Amino acid sequence: MSSIAEAFNKAGIKPTDFPEVEIDTHKIECDMQIEFLEKWLKLLERNAPAKERYNFITQHGFLSEKHFGLYSKCIDDVAELQYRLEDCDFTGEDSNRLERKLKEAETMANNIKDILYYRIIMRQLGQKDISPYGVDLLKVKLS
Repeated sequence: MSSIAEAFNKAGIKPTDFPEVEIDTHKIECDMQIEFLEKWLKLLERNAPAKERYNFITQHGFLSEKHFGLYSKCIDDVAELQYRLEDCDFTGEDSNRLERKLKEAETMANNIKDILYYRIIMRQLGQKDISPYGVDLLKVKLS
C-alpha cells in the first residue's frame, strides 16, 4: 500500500464515514500543563533528590527550579487577576484597569518562561542560578 487513502479505499471505508473532529489546542495545552504539575507534585511529595527535580524541570523547558518557581509565581498572579475579574463586580474603569493588569501579568508570564529573557533578568538583578551539578546556569552557553 502506497498510501492510507488507498488502504481505506480497498477496505471500503470512505472519508465521509468519519465525523469531523475539531481539535482544541488550548484544551490540549491545559491538559499537558496539568499532567506536568501532577508529576511535579509527586516529585515534591516523595522528596525527590535535587538532581532528579532539576532533570525533570529542564526536560520541560525550564532552566532550573528557580526559573520554574518564578514562572509559577507569575502564573499565580495571572490566575488571581482572572479570578478577581470574573467573580467581582467592578465599575467600567476598575474593570479596564484590572484587564490591563491581567494582560501585563500574562505577558510577564510568557516572557519569564523564555530562558533567554529569564537569564537576562537574573543577570540584571545580580542573581545567581546554580544547578545541583554546580554549574552557573546564567553563564553557560545555550545550545
